[in-house]
Amino acid sequence: MTVERFRSHDEARRALVRGESGDIARRIRAVWSLAAKLSPQGRHPRGVQRFTSIEEAGAERRARQAR
Repeated sequence: MTVERFRSHDEARRALVRGESGDIARRIRAVWSLAAKLSPQGRHPRGVQRFTSIEEAGAERRARQAR
């Protein structure tokens, strides 16, 4: 994605009209796809977990990382 500089609001407005919505949708899909690859769902359980000791929490984390 390139960075564009504009000298006025009118130039920026014209650039928005010039852009295609399909291109924006493609970019959003690409970002979401990258995010899914970097942090897949299911790696961390949802919500808050309580542990009785730090050792138990550490064991859970090591088990989760081993998967």
